[in-house]
Order: sequence, then C-alpha cells, then structure tokens
Amino acid sequence: MREALSELRRWSPDAWEHALTMPSFTTLRHDLPRIGWTVEMEEDPMMRTYAEMKELYEADRAEARREGVEKGIEKGIEKGIERGLVEGRLLTLRELIERRLHRSLDDAERATLQSRLKTHGPARLDEVVLDFAPAAIASWLADPDAR
Repeated sequence: MREALSELRRWSPDAWEHALTMPSFTTLRHDLPRIGWTVEMEEDPMMRTYAEMKELYEADRAEARREGVEKGIEKGIEKGIERGLVEGRLLTLRELIERRLHRSLDDAERATLQSRLKTHGPARLDEVVLDFAPAAIASWLADPDAR
C-alpha cells in the first residue's frame, strides 16, 4: 500500500489516474481494519490527512444537524403560537356569537365560522359579531354565499 501511495503522490492531483484511484484508497482505509489489516496513520501522511478531513466532515455534519434541529424547534414554536392565536380568536368569536344568539352553535355553524375566519378575515367577522342583530348573525351563518 505504501508503494501505491508513493506512486499516487508522483501524479498531479488533476491527473485522471489520481481521480480514479483516490476513491479506492479511501475505501481501503475503511475496509482494511475490518479484515484485520491496519495502516499506521503516523507513517502515512495521506491517510492522516484523510482522517483529519473525515473528522472535520463529521463535526460539520453534527453542527448542521444541531442547526437543523434548532431551526425546526423555532419554526414549530412560531407555528404553534400562530395556530394558538387563530384558535383563540375563533373561540372568542364563537363564544360571542353564542352569547348574542342565546344558544350554542351546532357543528355546521362552527365549521362555517372557522371557514369564514380564513376566507373573510378577522375584521369582517368582528363586524358581523359586533354590528349585526342576532337574527342577522344566524342568517349570515346559514347562508353559504354570505359575505
């Protein structure tokens, strides 16, 4: 192996021979210990360099994973807060409408309210709850084309 590495060092790093054989040495570096052969890192600078590069690569991968997890947690928190705000607004609107109508909304009315919060926006729903008479609110919920 030492002779082959010596020969490899004589070639230019840009040579096709170098590009062709270097992956084999990388593979051998991993496979030889599995079959009981060892290559002393101290006696082979190329293998020592490879080990250092591998260590740096593994450290970079670990750092990238950590950063990915951190970003995922941040996104999850943001989405959770956003969803909590929407659900809180929906709950408040539903409770106000139920209070104005003096009854609980049925499942279809709740689904309509949720859908209209997305399509019409919170400002429009605030107008409906605060400005419409109870009968008009009930009609608005029942009318599929209501704006």
